[in-house]
Amino acid sequence: MQLFSYDVILPYLLKKKNCTRFNFLYVISSDTVQNKMISELKEEIPNFIFFNKKYDFLNLKPVEYRFQNVSSFIDSNYLIDRNINDWIIYKKK
Repeated sequence: MQLFSYDVILPYLLKKKNCTRFNFLYVISSDTVQNKMISELKEEIPNFIFFNKKYDFLNLKPVEYRFQNVSSFIDSNYLIDRNINDWIIYKKK
């Protein structure tokens, strides 16, 4: 699994690791680092990517705007499997 959200607690609660080393998305804002994350996603090919579309507890740009390269990769390679409350679960195409 991979988390695409500012919520870093989910892997702990699910007792699963992120498939990339990018656990805290706030630090991957540069294009270079986003491309490294995409490279790791291509290599690890997670079955699921979890995305929280609502996070008004932080005063930050939404992840899909701040990390457009990664978001585009997800949109191209994954389908929405489920919507649960404010969470979108993407599944590999």
